[in-house]
Amino acid sequence: MGYDFKNLNGEAFRFNIGAWSRVLELAHYFGWQPMGTTLRGSTVRVPDGLDISNEQYIRETVERWDGRYCANEWQLVEEEDALNLAFALMIAVKVLPDEDDDSTIVHSIDHWSGADNKKILKDFIKYCMGGEFDIL
Repeated sequence: MGYDFKNLNGEAFRFNIGAWSRVLELAHYFGWQPMGTTLRGSTVRVPDGLDISNEQYIRETVERWDGRYCANEWQLVEEEDALNLAFALMIAVKVLPDEDDDSTIVHSIDHWSGADNKKILKDFIKYCMGGEFDIL
């Protein structure tokens, strides 16, 4: 399982389940204040055999949405949040070692250390700078 992202331009990005949670942890460590995701009614998947109308199910699902980032529900990371995420990751990339480092106490720093891992982060920063995106 992983997390696929799609922005308004149709551009895609992907992280595996562990990497995405470490991206969020790293960004938070470097100052990102998550705004929370939003769920749009047009992306809610309606199961078969409901005892309520599809419209009611969609409305209640959107109202109950808790803003989480680690779900594959087509939730939206809004533009301001995406940009703030990118800015925090820019700070992180500046201080991450170019060599793999497993000596720090912050697991996400260990994970993203090294030139190859930093390149992935830089690519994701560029992706976030494109604005809002959905988490599929």
